[in-house]
Amino acid sequence: MTDLSKLREITKKYTNTLIYEMAKYGSILKEDYPSLSSKIKDFFLDYINNKSFTEEQINQAFNLSKTMAMQDIYEMAKIGTIHKKDFPNLYLKEFKKYFDINLSEFKPQKINSPKKLKIFVSYSIKDKRIAGAIKDSFNEYNIDTFLAHEDIEIGKEWRDIILANLNQFDVFIALLSKNFIESEWTNQEAGFAVCRNKLIISISIDDKMPYGFLEMFQALTKLKCREYNKSLHSEEKVLDCSETVFEIIKIMLSIPELKENIKSNLIKNMKYVPTFDSAKEHLDLLISLKPFDKEQINEIILQSINNSQFHYSRKCIPVLKELIKEHESFIEIDNKNRIEELIKP
Repeated sequence: MTDLSKLREITKKYTNTLIYEMAKYGSILKEDYPSLSSKIKDFFLDYINNKSFTEEQINQAFNLSKTMAMQDIYEMAKIGTIHKKDFPNLYLKEFKKYFDINLSEFKPQKINSPKKLKIFVSYSIKDKRIAGAIKDSFNEYNIDTFLAHEDIEIGKEWRDIILANLNQFDVFIALLSKNFIESEWTNQEAGFAVCRNKLIISISIDDKMPYGFLEMFQALTKLKCREYNKSLHSEEKVLDCSETVFEIIKIMLSIPELKENIKSNLIKNMKYVPTFDSAKEHLDLLISLKPFDKEQINEIILQSINNSQFHYSRKCIPVLKELIKEHESFIEIDNKNRIEELIKP
């Protein structure tokens, strides 16, 4: 069951229960039923889709509030007359009041945002420009990337810092080259990484293939980078390895416990996607990681609004339309109107 179908099922259950209570003690005109049902559904959608409370907490607050609302109305009826036609709205008003109170009694569940992913890049200092470009691309995904020659402050005990990062990484990347093989330290780092039983990815930057224990793990046989001038008026060159990093991200998805982190990182990275083709590839990968919660789907829509590579791409538009249709109840009305205006024929 998807999050959306579950949301609809729970909302329907609560709505039907309340309407049954109203019809049991009051009077609901046929023509009033649709608007009353819609009003109740909208009320519950806000709470059920709020991840700060568990389904069990909402259910407890629901049952308690039903009883308390009925007790209040019973007390009112002792003092004056309550007409059957007035009962539904009065009951709903009292129920909402107590539902807010009862739910606030629960300590909201702390949302455990996925911990920030950590990547250790093992490389020869002679290949530090490539390592730096890879780190820059991972930064765009909000992923921590450790490079020994960049991230160790002068005066710090560098062996301790390297060991600490080797004990913390989620993914180990070996930049294989003639320089890597000749380095005493990179071979020790690779050996340490193998013993940690974590994801290891080798990237060949000069046709050198994995060797020793590194042969056991997945490898990218060709580094994909492009070089361009930093600006129109500058001859300073920038090395862009984003294509290779995107390939690494796809490999990382083979580890189930990394998927939720990567989903969040892919959404954040949408702002940096530079072309129509890469936007479609990015969106397809993101869609494969469904379901999305309310916050995630609204962030996807916002990023698609702000980056024209998504909303002007003929390949992306059908995907966005399907995404909107599937998550319509989650999407804020302003976001929905804006994106639909941008992707309409």
